[in-house]
Amino acid sequence: MNTIVLSSFGVYKPNKVMTNNDFTKFLNTSDEWIKSRTGIEQRYIANEKETTSFMAYKSAINALNKSQIKKENIDCIIVATMTPDVPYPSTACYVQHKIGISNIPCFDIKSACSGFIYAVTVGYSMLYSNNSYKNILVIGSERLSKTIDWKDRNTCILFGDGAGAAILSKNTYSQNNSIHFKILNYDLGADGLYTDILYQPAGGTNIEASINSIKERQHFLKMNGQEVFKKAVKVAIKSINKVLNNSNIKIEKIKYIISHQANIRIMEAIASYLKFPIKHFLSNLKEMGNTSAASIPIVINDFYDKNVFKKGDLIVLVAFGAGLTWGSMILECI
Repeated sequence: MNTIVLSSFGVYKPNKVMTNNDFTKFLNTSDEWIKSRTGIEQRYIANEKETTSFMAYKSAINALNKSQIKKENIDCIIVATMTPDVPYPSTACYVQHKIGISNIPCFDIKSACSGFIYAVTVGYSMLYSNNSYKNILVIGSERLSKTIDWKDRNTCILFGDGAGAAILSKNTYSQNNSIHFKILNYDLGADGLYTDILYQPAGGTNIEASINSIKERQHFLKMNGQEVFKKAVKVAIKSINKVLNNSNIKIEKIKYIISHQANIRIMEAIASYLKFPIKHFLSNLKEMGNTSAASIPIVINDFYDKNVFKKGDLIVLVAFGAGLTWGSMILECI
């Protein structure tokens, strides 16, 4: 029986910090307005050199340095991002080159904020079904500051930049006292009926770049906040219950829930419905803001470094994002 675990984590946070008060210089808003509605106090903003692939690379090196796995033993690289350096080739190929690995598969997952769970699931399936794969590098990296409309106070206040990485390993992880996360079960889903509640109109082949597309600000993220809130809460609860039922695990047995870091009100709504203590929702939202596919691996890394996780803990990951996509996963600390 293959034992597949998340065996090491890494993170990269840009150098620049942008606080809520910084928005008051060019928007009609306030620190209290932002904080009360979102739970966010600051976020990191990448500079010109901190591209999506650069941040992904840095987080990957951080994860590798914390592990006993050499870069030559990585068999595949999967990057979850909705803000790639370029439409093609994949961000993963840039990361591969930066790390200095060759002749392995590299590809991106574009499932927006659900991307990391999607990517881990794909990597898990590859490890489970193919004996030639032993270690897969999974990364969530986003440079959202380049795709948000800085004139739209309802959206630009939400997002930040950063990257988080994890190494998925099969039967090769260190058996020392380090905590590893065994994947017990997962659930993925999507509903294309709601593609219009969170999307970027231009930038693909549907609307080509033109003076009009730029003037109409179609190259920026568009979001119906109320609809995203309602749909996110609904699908998150549904997915968590499904993965718990499929695993025959009661919610009372779960130690922590790590949700996509979108909005504190979404997490509170999920916690209330599940009757799960909000204090056991691990969060760095007030520091990071919404970093889309990078949010969950960054949270895991931050709390892993604080030695929060103990052997035997059961953890639920849950994410939701543009598409509408969603996913959840149960991990056991071993």
